[in-house]
Amino acid sequence: MILTVTPTPAIDLTLELHELVLGALNRSDLSEREASGKGVNVSWALHRAGVDTVALFPAGGSGAVFMTQTLTDANLPHRIVPIAEDVRTNITIRPHRGTETKVNSPGNRLTDQERVAFVGAVEQELGRATYMCLSGSAPTDAPEGFMAELVSLAKKHAVPTIVDTSGPALMNAISAQPDVITPNVHELCQITGTSFDTVGEVERAAQNVRLGGVETVIVTLGASGALLVDGEGTLWAQAKGVKPINSVGAGDALTAGYLATQESRETMLTTAVWWASSAVESMTTLFSLNPALKEGVSVRSDFNRSAILV
Repeated sequence: MILTVTPTPAIDLTLELHELVLGALNRSDLSEREASGKGVNVSWALHRAGVDTVALFPAGGSGAVFMTQTLTDANLPHRIVPIAEDVRTNITIRPHRGTETKVNSPGNRLTDQERVAFVGAVEQELGRATYMCLSGSAPTDAPEGFMAELVSLAKKHAVPTIVDTSGPALMNAISAQPDVITPNVHELCQITGTSFDTVGEVERAAQNVRLGGVETVIVTLGASGALLVDGEGTLWAQAKGVKPINSVGAGDALTAGYLATQESRETMLTTAVWWASSAVESMTTLFSLNPALKEGVSVRSDFNRSAILV
């Protein structure tokens, strides 16, 4: 079972409208609400593909009721740790003309008692997990070592961990030496203090991160695909024929695809990029896999390291 741990879940509200006019009354043509948060999105993708998963997250208020009902109706196994704060709402405004706009609310806070209960729930679920996916930001005002504590807990139970977060939370998680991290180029720039123009520069930065004890670094490169760097070397995956519609949740889809098949590293990376490609062609995070896109994914170990990032 793949356990996804989402310290700061969210309800995603997507509004579609003809055109967004600032300072004026805008009316949406369509609105959709989804039970979300990065780890929850990973569980959604795995569950829809028939992979055994449990989504664990803290939630309170009417948002907890909505998320419970939504996940229960979908038969998606989940465990909610009750907290006082309501679930935040993240808003995506998607005009037919113009650029998509996102507004994310601050993450929830956990009291000391709620944090202890949450960590205890994670430990209980680790007893039956084969992999832990720690995704999203740390709760607001969480202790500095919060993410490292969760990674260390998984290591205590000999459960491999993949981490998808950013900023100080990512640095903190790295200090506990997770098995896999999945930064994008911007996040890799932040943790290494460097910038990149070529695939080779990204590779070298990922290799430096591995020196800190992370076994595998998967860097998402946007339109340039993804780079996997581990003890066996480097693989570069690229996708052809993708028609992007919505970038929200693409990284979560990549993480889910990587976890969905525990086969060769080439197969895992291919699946990851295929799932991410399917996600960006979907209007919402609840994407369907497009078999045709899998044929457009190429994975190479021998590639031009001076290639410029798109």
